[in-house]
Amino acid sequence: MPLEDSPKVTADASELLPAAPDPAARRRRLRMLTGGIVALCLLLVLYNIYQALNRPPAPGGLEGCLVNLAGGAVSGTVRAGEQTTAAGTDGCFFFAALPPGLTPLKIETTAGSWVRPAEIRSGQAVSLGQVLLDPTEKTP
Repeated sequence: MPLEDSPKVTADASELLPAAPDPAARRRRLRMLTGGIVALCLLLVLYNIYQALNRPPAPGGLEGCLVNLAGGAVSGTVRAGEQTTAAGTDGCFFFAALPPGLTPLKIETTAGSWVRPAEIRSGQAVSLGQVLLDPTEKTP
């Protein structure tokens, strides 16, 4: 094999070494990476805010005991919105999960009917205590 056909070796080895990093290009890449991380964090925060705002409010509970003017327990039925429950012989009733907000309680007993307002609080159990059923305040 003649020497003319062999690969030529150059005396300049700089072609074989990696180029020195450009400090300006490195700063640009770092800024792009940082900007992407900040944008991702901002998107995650906005998504969590959106989820929190669109979450339906938690239901609330309501309890109380029906009593007459003499303080005796009164049994009957109590209706709050679409739900109805019984007040037993002790006069007490309980709703586990009502939608939050102001709702009328419709009370039915053998002595008559009454309507009382009740505020249901999201995620809380509200106690009305004794609900006095005055015969002069009956609902017609």
